[in-house]
Amino acid sequence: MFIKNHRLQGEEVTQYKCSKNKTKLRNHIALVLHYTANNDVHAAARYLTMPGVFASAHVLIGRDGEVIQMVPMDTEAWHAGKSTLDQLDGLNHFSIGVEFVNHGKLLLMNHRFYSWNNKVVDPSEVYILEDPHTGHRSYWHRYTQAQLQIGKQVVRQIVRHYKIRKIVQHSDVSPGRKIDPGEAFPFSEFKALEYRK
Repeated sequence: MFIKNHRLQGEEVTQYKCSKNKTKLRNHIALVLHYTANNDVHAAARYLTMPGVFASAHVLIGRDGEVIQMVPMDTEAWHAGKSTLDQLDGLNHFSIGVEFVNHGKLLLMNHRFYSWNNKVVDPSEVYILEDPHTGHRSYWHRYTQAQLQIGKQVVRQIVRHYKIRKIVQHSDVSPGRKIDPGEAFPFSEFKALEYRK
């Protein structure tokens, strides 16, 4: 896998056209990690590329390791919304957005786990976080090893190509508004991929 003309190249990459995004990035300062809040890579790609939807991302990572690029990496995608990093406001102007297909936070009802859109999630796909002080539990959709492995390859390529020194979570740049990519995401492993001279 490599990047040419601001697009990922490789047999594992599928390109979707997203004609709504046309403004060029001002700079490649950060890479922002997200989850999609759904469980279907192609449905997520279709949604994010729809002309009437004010959301998009550069790259989407499916649960089976699929890689879909929607927006060229020299072009703004609408992934961060109202966001701040250091002294920069509006991270869409300065960052690349990578989305991982994942339901996110789950709800436990009647011994079953449900996503926000009422989809039942198999217990084997649930990550349980327990607060050691209160005993309170929260439930999150697990990421798959296939998507984390290919996700690291994608992030590594982007970071090296654009010399990106800041990898952040959406929750880091939009605190109180966003919680993705969530507690089940191994963020420290991705943070370690930041560009170093």
